[in-house]
Amino acid sequence: MSTTQDSYFDNLQTFFKILKRRFIYIIIPVFAVSLGAAIYAKRLPNIYRATATILTSGNQQMGGLSSEIGALLQNPRLSPIVGMLGARQTSPGQQLIPMLKSRTVAEDVVRHFNLAKGLPVEKAALSIRGNADFKSDEMGLVHIFYESTDPKQAADIANYYPVALRNHLNKTLKIRAKRREAELEDSIARIKKLIDESKRLFDEAQRRFSAVQSITMLHDSLLQQYDLTKFEEDRRLANFHVLDSALIPETPVRPHRGKITLVGALVGLAMGILLAFALEALDNRIHETEAVEDKLGMQILGTLAVDAEGKNISPEWMNNSDQEKIIAKSIEGLFTNNNNYPRKIVFSAVDDNPEKAILIGKIGQTLFEQGKKVLVINYNTNSPLPLTSDPTSPTFDTKNVSHKGQFLNPGEFSGYDYVLVDAPSGIMSSSLFDLVQWADVTLPIVKIGNTSLNELALHKASLDKITDQVKAITIIPPSPSSLSEIRKILSHRISWKKT
Repeated sequence: MSTTQDSYFDNLQTFFKILKRRFIYIIIPVFAVSLGAAIYAKRLPNIYRATATILTSGNQQMGGLSSEIGALLQNPRLSPIVGMLGARQTSPGQQLIPMLKSRTVAEDVVRHFNLAKGLPVEKAALSIRGNADFKSDEMGLVHIFYESTDPKQAADIANYYPVALRNHLNKTLKIRAKRREAELEDSIARIKKLIDESKRLFDEAQRRFSAVQSITMLHDSLLQQYDLTKFEEDRRLANFHVLDSALIPETPVRPHRGKITLVGALVGLAMGILLAFALEALDNRIHETEAVEDKLGMQILGTLAVDAEGKNISPEWMNNSDQEKIIAKSIEGLFTNNNNYPRKIVFSAVDDNPEKAILIGKIGQTLFEQGKKVLVINYNTNSPLPLTSDPTSPTFDTKNVSHKGQFLNPGEFSGYDYVLVDAPSGIMSSSLFDLVQWADVTLPIVKIGNTSLNELALHKASLDKITDQVKAITIIPPSPSSLSEIRKILSHRISWKKT
């Protein structure tokens, strides 16, 4: 696998680790935003849509008439006059849409249902037009949609729109027919006058004969169009009937509560993920034992999980006694090339670590049970070391001191195999400085979850100036959010290294 692929999978693994560690911060925003979205959607009013459908008649007749007029106007002799006619072919359904959307029809609806309620009719008509929608199709059907919070009102208004349209259409078409008749009469009079003038000049100029024929033909065409137009306009007045009446809708069309809740959940999920990564970026604490080795180059001697009472949290296949023996054997293996006794080991806490004394006591007791002569020196008399779970059983020797002069004399340790020292707290302590130089090895105790990388780096830098015999034992404090992670680390990483 290439380096790029390794980096990709490492980043992906880190991504899921962060999501798992910050899972609670993802769930809370998802739940909160989803609940808020659901409450908001619930408070929105129900909107009902009623639909009425009308069918326009005369489509085939209108199409035939339009074709006949079009063929007549395509005569090459009449081409200069075509622009004067303004003829075009549109479906009756499409012609009705602008009328349905007109302010006049909306005002008729407002007056019929008394919807003004103290407002000017024009303003009330704007509200009606905003709630109405109209569509036509190729079959000549016109669909009238109206939305309202009252389903009965929505159906009543949708059903009244054809009535209002009929009233407006009759009035409008009559006006248009009269205007068209007047225009055609005026055109006929002018053309008739032109024909008379052309006939008078026919004898004088033979070259104008074709023009006279064209004008005569145009005159005949206009007469025919005039008659057809009068017939068609009279036939088209109010030439429709209601096909489907609007029914009272049973279910609202808005709001879409499910969509609002789903969008809220997605927004909450995004907020939770952003919050998790923001907390991860701001958190400078050590969360995994690998961070100690990878970022600081400090060798991990072993990992020990303890609860609030100092008891080990071990995987199912390893009991407490086995784990303590592993620690003792690992410490004993630190000096395989050194047969000089006693072997002096200093335990140094990076931060405020009450588990340090518990750990030292367990190591001392295990070494004692293996037949070793052990002396445990407690530098801090305020935190006495736990000796053994059974006060009646023999245990290692202990000594509480208050200053370094009491135990730095080599004669104090004759006859002991191991001297374990619970070092004082404080990186810059002069006592700790002397102890590190005096010891064969120094073991910093790193508490996962509490110790920051900055604290650990500063502690290691101070120790490295004194000695290169610096190893590490990590302690993982349990918590409800990290207990499963602790068990996973212990099950896959119990690595006790020897030097």
